[in-house]
Amino acid sequence: MPEIINLEDEFNSWFNEVEVFGLRSERFFEQINHYRTRESQSELMITWLKAAYLHGIKTAARDSVKTLAVYSTAVEGVDSYCKDYTMSGAFDAAADLVT
Repeated sequence: MPEIINLEDEFNSWFNEVEVFGLRSERFFEQINHYRTRESQSELMITWLKAAYLHGIKTAARDSVKTLAVYSTAVEGVDSYCKDYTMSGAFDAAADLVT
């Protein structure tokens, strides 16, 4: 069984990841403190939320692919029951159910 991804850990890893000369979280707080108007802070927050959301989607997709790979590999062993069912066929069928 594949390991379950802890989304809080994934977010913390992403938020505290090193970017060029510092942490992403440091850049976030620096940018928030830099903008003085509520409108500019709102725009910045939306940009950061969108980036975090997209990272979450990618993490969930990666977890799904790992899970599907494990299950499709397990199906490979039931040749006597499903002669035409291959590992790639099982993966594709499972992927169609997820998407």
